[in-house]
Amino acid sequence: TQARQGTVIRNTADSDNQKTCTTTTADAARTTVNTAITNAVAGDMICVPAGSATWTTAISITKRVSVIGAAGPSAPLAAQTVITATAGNFTIDNTVGVRIAQFRWVLGASGSFTITDSQDFRIDHNTIIRDTAANHTNEAIIIYESNGGGEPYGLIDNNSFTYGRIEYFGENFSTPPNSYGGGRRWDDPLALGGSRAVYIEDNLFNNDDPATSLNMAMVDGNLGCRYVGRFNTILGGRWAVHSLQADNQRGCMLWEIYNNTMINPPGNPNYRPWFIRAGTGMVFHNTTDGNFTFETIDIDNVRTCDNTIPVPSLGKCDGTSFAD
Repeated sequence: TQARQGTVIRNTADSDNQKTCTTTTADAARTTVNTAITNAVAGDMICVPAGSATWTTAISITKRVSVIGAAGPSAPLAAQTVITATAGNFTIDNTVGVRIAQFRWVLGASGSFTITDSQDFRIDHNTIIRDTAANHTNEAIIIYESNGGGEPYGLIDNNSFTYGRIEYFGENFSTPPNSYGGGRRWDDPLALGGSRAVYIEDNLFNNDDPATSLNMAMVDGNLGCRYVGRFNTILGGRWAVHSLQADNQRGCMLWEIYNNTMINPPGNPNYRPWFIRAGTGMVFHNTTDGNFTFETIDIDNVRTCDNTIPVPSLGKCDGTSFAD
């Protein structure tokens, strides 16, 4: 399998470790892994052996390191590095070039990857499982700019998600009239087709649970986000792009959604494969199984004709509101 970020093409098989481990930890315990990261220097690769552990707090990464488990999703369970993360696994903050790969994550109600103010990150070849379907609304990966630290972008590829979704905020929440959540992203060039986006590709999203009638966006974004979703398989979910929807939330700026397979299992109906509410982009060459209630690209053009949605005080987009 190949991961495609912008014009970069590279081999991403489960054994895609391009250099020798700098450090191999004794086990998968949180304290052991955290110590290895603390002692690492930029460019190090930390390898974590097969086995299991429970983490009750996340580990913060603020330097360019790779943390690699024993084996990817296709390996037997006994050969994998299995982490039960009850309140988060990794927080990647204000850094460049972090890679997390080849773990099996069992996330609790509040557990997730959190990526802030970081660029050129890569999350790949992981199995990411929300502990119960009832917690499916919580993010498996959440990405955002925190406090002006820089627009996040990177690559999420070849992972297997169960009851876990990706949410991307291109900027931080802020309050007008002094600033506007996502406003700086909208001042930037569009950069359609470029590498300045979160690329989500070659993943499997499994959100099929008829008992809970799940109907979720497996990938969603807001606040000036830019994402590319391609070559994924989504079982029981949809793609979404949010609009300006509150006084501190501007819509997503850029989206490219193509070459995905969308499957809508019987008993767990999703009413649309795509829900597009803001920005510029393209949706093409996707395949659905024909079981969605509406086999359409649903475009919700907020504020062009209606002055009550989503925030009445903002009015229509006619040049008279600070939000225009």
